[in-house]
Amino acid sequence: MTKDTACCPGAQWTRVADLGNAQAIDCALVRCSACGRPWMHLWTPYAPKESYSPLEDAAAAELAAMPPGPERKRKLCELLDL
Repeated sequence: MTKDTACCPGAQWTRVADLGNAQAIDCALVRCSACGRPWMHLWTPYAPKESYSPLEDAAAAELAAMPPGPERKRKLCELLDL
């Protein structure tokens, strides 16, 4: 999948991890294939378009290391301001 707006226009996303969902928003950790910056890929059946949200390296590493469960869901809600 190609990015249209972000750090490196036209670069590919590299999927790193499926993060589950937070309040009906499905989340995945992806990285820019050009510069390596982490992003959260967000989508839901209730919205017509997917979106991407930039992440700090520390937050991306923390999410990738967390096992699925309530703590990761709480962190996703915190990051998404839900």
